[in-house]
Amino acid sequence: MRVTPAVRTILSLLLYAGIYYLIFKDTRSIILLLAVIIVHESGHYIAMRSYGYANVRMLFIPLFGAFVSGRPAVVDPGKKMVVLFAGPLPGIILGMCSAYVYTVNHEYIFYPLALMFIFLNVFNLLPLTPMDGGQMLETLFPAHSRWVQTLFIMLSSLALGLAAYITRNYLLIFLILLMWLRLGTVWKQAKGDAEPGSEKLLTDLQRLYFTLIWLAFMVLPIVTLYKIT
Repeated sequence: MRVTPAVRTILSLLLYAGIYYLIFKDTRSIILLLAVIIVHESGHYIAMRSYGYANVRMLFIPLFGAFVSGRPAVVDPGKKMVVLFAGPLPGIILGMCSAYVYTVNHEYIFYPLALMFIFLNVFNLLPLTPMDGGQMLETLFPAHSRWVQTLFIMLSSLALGLAAYITRNYLLIFLILLMWLRLGTVWKQAKGDAEPGSEKLLTDLQRLYFTLIWLAFMVLPIVTLYKIT
């Protein structure tokens, strides 16, 4: 009997939810977590299908998260950036909307909803491979543009340090360490490791546009969390 991609997705989702329930026994938190992940991965899935990617599949991996895989007909860094943004941006927007609703009516359910949507998706935007942020960094600035990557990682480290101070969550410092480890990898890579044609296909204007969107959706959610904490 052939198992279709849709069946694999459903089975992996059930396994994911079941393992989390056995470990944490918290139904509400599991539902919220699944909602955040499903929205995130559905964004990637829809974008890939819209751009004609082949073999698009979504799988959930217990204790790690989920991912959507697919093969583009033509390698286009601009479309790749849209696909990468399609995952975290809808979740961040929903998180900010939830935060606003919480400030208006103080319904508690919107507070953890805002936290989970914002934190998990902003975390995914950090310039760490294999997360979306790491892939964005590699797509926007190929490996030989080391100084640009260095600057971006330093700015991201400062933003994350500010978030750690504001939220008093100093575990975020661990993520800063991971980014600096990534920086070491950047400087060890050979100049020829960049994706062929990626720098030529993305114009300077496109890079500026995508970078501003990236930075905005890392900073604005942190400001939103500060207002509700």
